[in-house]
Amino acid sequence: MTCFKILNIQEMILPSENAFCAVFDGKNIILFKDDDSYRLPEMKELCLVEPVEMLRVGELGNNDCYAFEMELEKVPDACRSIDFRQALKLLSNQDIAASNRARQMLYWNNEHTFCGHCGKTTELSTVDTAKICPSCKARFYPRIMPAVIILITKGDQLLLAHNFKFSDGLYSLIAGFVEAGESLEEAVAREIYEEIHIKVKNIKYFDSQSWPFPQSLMLGFTAEHASGEIKVDGVEIADAKWFNAADLPLIPSPDSISRRLIDSFIDLHQ
Repeated sequence: MTCFKILNIQEMILPSENAFCAVFDGKNIILFKDDDSYRLPEMKELCLVEPVEMLRVGELGNNDCYAFEMELEKVPDACRSIDFRQALKLLSNQDIAASNRARQMLYWNNEHTFCGHCGKTTELSTVDTAKICPSCKARFYPRIMPAVIILITKGDQLLLAHNFKFSDGLYSLIAGFVEAGESLEEAVAREIYEEIHIKVKNIKYFDSQSWPFPQSLMLGFTAEHASGEIKVDGVEIADAKWFNAADLPLIPSPDSISRRLIDSFIDLHQ
């Protein structure tokens, strides 16, 4: 099976025509449409006529994988410009891994064009994935923002919430970023109490998922209701309810860790 291998960002060579490319045009990614499936395009399929700045982010199988951004006036033949969030539902696991890293590395590269200490222009490190200031020698590594997402249960029910940012009718799990100075378990308890005003017990780790919007690491947990009645904060959460496995509202797509957590509950209560 073809797999994606992460490489240090500074390992840059001229791309071959068979190199794979994660090309971003604003919020969209360019994908090659092969019959009814989608994949990252190869360099030869993009028909580039002008040079662009590229980052070598890894290997897909035996071929290099590059990331770059450009505004396309015309999408190449056999390719499609697709919203990145939607594209994650269409790609194979290895292409998801490659495009995920590509998006995050491009964001990091753009965010650290200049040194945050002295303001000088930074350069790519020659030994590891870092941006270096040639003046004050400060180093800037890719920043990962940990966030927790929690399946909360009460007997044969699970708690789902509607965030103000969600599309109409969509319900998902309580989630939030980890604050400086707290453990993951403390973040779980705090986010739940802040957003829906209940307390939980038996907090257990479930799984994780890299989430490039823009640089998150989603850490999934399960927890059981301990005390309190649901009271939404009215700031992030518009509604929250207990649901049975057989009577669920619209829930997230299968490509997300939130859906995997929900599916794990459904499998136990069908």
